[in-house]
Amino acid sequence: MKNKLPPRTKIALSVAGLLSLAVILYAANPTPFATVNTPNGVAASGTDLIVTEYGGHDVALMPALGGERR
Repeated sequence: MKNKLPPRTKIALSVAGLLSLAVILYAANPTPFATVNTPNGVAASGTDLIVTEYGGHDVALMPALGGERR
């Protein structure tokens, strides 16, 4: 005789499977939010990513929500 899974367990397993699939598909095609040709230094704060380029005098500040400020 087979044991039937309760509906709550079926739903939890379905959600876990769909989330796993979404993670795998996103990891296969990452979306870059900034392009830096030759990064020399990278630092992160709680809300921003700070990048300096080799041979340049600019400091790029990339907010967590996207975009770029110099």
